[in-house]
Amino acid sequence: MSEATRIAVRRHEQDVEVRLQMRHAMHNGREHDAAGLLLPAWYITELTVTLNDVVVLSAAFGVSVSRDPYLRFRLPDARVGDRLTVAWCDNLGEVRTDTAMVA
Repeated sequence: MSEATRIAVRRHEQDVEVRLQMRHAMHNGREHDAAGLLLPAWYITELTVTLNDVVVLSAAFGVSVSRDPYLRFRLPDARVGDRLTVAWCDNLGEVRTDTAMVA
């Protein structure tokens, strides 16, 4: 199981800034390990961010995304107490969901 997604939510005057870091190795299928063996492709394919169960961000990732992907964006309609949920799945079927509250 992967590590929890790091979620930072910072309130500004008019909106909320969200910063995410998904903890994932993101192997592209062309890398080699210490023994020289090819590492199989293993990467996040889909990301969904919801605010109170309403999708606010949806993304498709591929092999070109770097290790531990980081995203930063703003939400104009978020309020204190709202629930932000980050869900992703990878090409091997692993699924991860993490939640943070807007403070």
